[in-house]
Amino acid sequence: MSGKNLTFKLVMDEDIKDYVSNTKQAQEVMLGIFEHINML
Repeated sequence: MSGKNLTFKLVMDEDIKDYVSNTKQAQEVMLGIFEHINML
């Protein structure tokens, strides 16, 4: 049973890392868009 829990935890940890990475990337894109709009 503990093996399944460990596998689930590792999968969840990777999903969270991907989510954080994607959120940071989206933030950078949005900041770039806002900077471009302010230049117009």
